[in-house]
Amino acid sequence: MDTEVQGMVNRKLERVVDAIYASYHRAAPNLQRHLGDAHTRHPELTRRLLDEIGAPDLNRDIVLVAGSKGKGSTCRMISAILEQAGFKVGLFTSPHLVSFTERIRINGRAISAGEFMRYWRQVQPVMEKIEEGLPPHIYQGPVGITLAVAMLAFREHGTQVDVVECGRGGAYDDTVVLPNRWSVITTIVDEHVEALGPTLVDIAKHKAGIIKEGQTSAFCAPQVAEVRSVLAERAAAVDVPLFQGGQHFQATGTELVAGGTRTRIITARRDYGQVVIPLMGGFQAQNAALAAAVAEGVAPRLGDAAVLRALSTVRWPGRCQVLQQHPTVLVDGAINRVSALYLQEVVTALNLAPVVAVVGITADKDYRGVLAVLGPLCREMWLATASHTQYPYPADAVAVARRYCQAREAPHLADAVDQAVTAAGEDGLVLVVGTQHLVGEAMRLWGYNPADVG
Repeated sequence: MDTEVQGMVNRKLERVVDAIYASYHRAAPNLQRHLGDAHTRHPELTRRLLDEIGAPDLNRDIVLVAGSKGKGSTCRMISAILEQAGFKVGLFTSPHLVSFTERIRINGRAISAGEFMRYWRQVQPVMEKIEEGLPPHIYQGPVGITLAVAMLAFREHGTQVDVVECGRGGAYDDTVVLPNRWSVITTIVDEHVEALGPTLVDIAKHKAGIIKEGQTSAFCAPQVAEVRSVLAERAAAVDVPLFQGGQHFQATGTELVAGGTRTRIITARRDYGQVVIPLMGGFQAQNAALAAAVAEGVAPRLGDAAVLRALSTVRWPGRCQVLQQHPTVLVDGAINRVSALYLQEVVTALNLAPVVAVVGITADKDYRGVLAVLGPLCREMWLATASHTQYPYPADAVAVARRYCQAREAPHLADAVDQAVTAAGEDGLVLVVGTQHLVGEAMRLWGYNPADVG
């Protein structure tokens, strides 16, 4: 496709994305956010949308994944294992790095912009009809509208299993209306407190909402005691077997190495031995054990080779990914203190100096928490912004960063990266950290295309 045609397609796709978010933007000024997701979100509208386009999600094998940390990488690991076992797998995740179409993949490959718009044409008139009858404070969630496009794609492509990532919550997330046979919950921490909280128990109850009566089974990563109790109570209440990390499966002997994360995966069915997962971070070992257990539940005859091949070759761009050496450039989408602490673990293990960071986190995220964790590790920090984002960047980011290290503002991401690479020298480490939009823009600077991770 020549540059002019590609540009035209991209502009059409941007208009489609604007339409997907239009309902939310209309209602945003009228939302009483302090009341939380139970009052501001309406997944029943997603169910109505799905039903009126022919219920493409029914009679399908669906794995639904919620949690606070590692949802996307866990989704990708589950799908990768099943792909290696011979299944055709649909994968729905968010956000994207470069193209909105990355949210919908078939065996790791994003659908094309042309395909996306073809499915969209089936969704749009129904979405608009629903929109006409909504009061000012009620909206159709962008995740739900995009999910409708995804389920049409999965049905047409004949996928055998669909792995779907929840948004921030669970009980009131648009994805909860899916008839998922399996529920998966990754590590739960304090996040989105205004929408899901105020306590960790409240947040856990939101996530536990994806465990529903009639499901085959539910799985969860190792959790703190109070979260573990919430999940166990929910599973018991709806009579769904719950398999828990640390009890039914585990990752042991975990260490960070040059090629990623080395760990030993053990499930109730087998000991897979050691594997090096090409994703950095100790939490990825727990995600891998969780993914292996889930895949065994979906495909009881799963062989060792499929698990080991998938985990040793899995790719999930922009998540603790090394883009170059000398200096080492590492990109990651850390947007809160907890994520930054995982990244701190990686930085410490790499033991490179000096550390120079490029950080760009929007004002609606925990930028202060990230700066507080990463700032003391850095000699210098550049505060940058992505070109396209739905949310503004904080005006005080530079001032906050200067509490911990030398910091300055960069007018453009490319300028910040150039300055950081020069400052780090051949032996240093450059961290490019922030929202997925910023990470995706950084990856484009290095010529990476995250459209195909199969």
